[in-house]
Amino acid sequence: VLPVLWWDSLRWAVAPSPWDLGARNAAGFALVPVATWPARLGEWAALAGFLLGGPAIWLLWLAGALALVAAVARSERVRATNWWPAALLAGWGVGYWMLHVVTMVQVWDRYLLPLVIPATLLAAFGADRLLTLVPTEQALGETSPQPLRPALHTVPIIQRQSPRLLLAILAGVLLVVLAGPAVRAAEGRLPVGGDHGAYEGLDEVADWFDARADSAPVLYHRTLGWHFRFYLFHPVEAGQIDLRWYPSDVYLADNAAKTPHRPRYLVAADWAPERNLATSLATRNLALHERLRAGNFVIYEIAERQAKVAPWRVCRAPRVSDASDATPWPRLVLDAATMQCQA
Repeated sequence: VLPVLWWDSLRWAVAPSPWDLGARNAAGFALVPVATWPARLGEWAALAGFLLGGPAIWLLWLAGALALVAAVARSERVRATNWWPAALLAGWGVGYWMLHVVTMVQVWDRYLLPLVIPATLLAAFGADRLLTLVPTEQALGETSPQPLRPALHTVPIIQRQSPRLLLAILAGVLLVVLAGPAVRAAEGRLPVGGDHGAYEGLDEVADWFDARADSAPVLYHRTLGWHFRFYLFHPVEAGQIDLRWYPSDVYLADNAAKTPHRPRYLVAADWAPERNLATSLATRNLALHERLRAGNFVIYEIAERQAKVAPWRVCRAPRVSDASDATPWPRLVLDAATMQCQA
């Protein structure tokens, strides 16, 4: 952790610290009610199923763990192994996972990334301990000069190269099991990691706002705040673009109506439609005008609604040039041909 903190301290003059941003923008850190623990445990377990590539890999991992436990009970050599590194990794991994279950940390797959290395190291450690139980070729020649089954006399390769054959079989099984998850991951069909195309077009949206930063626009957001702070970091820090988070459509309409002197924009994503926004804006005499469509995003400008042409006119009678024609009372019947009307 200390090298990371030192590296982060070198960036404070030019970029905000991720620790500071996390503390200011996270929902908080506290224990959740005990009644929610089972549901959160299921959600985290579903994500952890993809930690090693899929459920099949976990089955192999658990099978190896059970075999290792059985080996510990039977073999003095395995029992005498130094287990504290594996115990330390396993304890840290379980504690890290349970900490996310019992606290209000969001159930996001990226928070499980620190468990990838411990799980892989534990799998390698267990495989190494199991392979120590396989006799080497020299041990086979010394301790087993006569095979237990006469049939093995006819297959000397099994007698002499059983360790290599076992390793080849295990490697082949592992490759076959990993092939499916690897193909799905390469095609973006695993439900974890990446955006799977959801943020296509966001670069164009950021470039569009960056080119108009001098106009001091107001950019309303609800689901893209982190993204805009990254893509539009410099204009936001300089105060050129005002990012405003809104909790509801009514709040956005009210806030936009109180800021008529600045251009106001909203970026709507196809996967997060604003269904009632147009109605809420109409109550404040505002409307949406599409300015750019890029990928899965649409940039709308929020502006005052244009008044429709009224069916009535403001008219006035012509001035009376002759003072003798003036009367102290208005005429009730006017000549339409001489009326001056304003469109």
